[in-house]
Amino acid sequence: MAQDDSKLKKSIIMALRLSPISAEALEPEMQRNIAVAREEMIRVGCSDRLVNSTNVLVEHAIITWCLKEIGNQDKRQQYEDAWIYQINNLRQSNIDLMEDDDEE
Repeated sequence: MAQDDSKLKKSIIMALRLSPISAEALEPEMQRNIAVAREEMIRVGCSDRLVNSTNVLVEHAIITWCLKEIGNQDKRQQYEDAWIYQINNLRQSNIDLMEDDDEE
């Protein structure tokens, strides 16, 4: 994945309330979960372009995925329900991403 996920990772660390030491230890797990969340979004019908954008709604869904996978397991079902809701809304949305002529 070519994009820089450092801002997204910081948001995940904050959502999980991780200490710097824990965040460092969970770095590979966070990166894997970011990739899996994106692949899941594509698998269920979200556009590749939307999923790989920096759209705040996509980032929020990825954070929810990480909370579901590595967060408080007592709240796993709540995170799962939130993930499904977010993905359904993203899939059905008509978010228009502006073309960046420099990338093409």
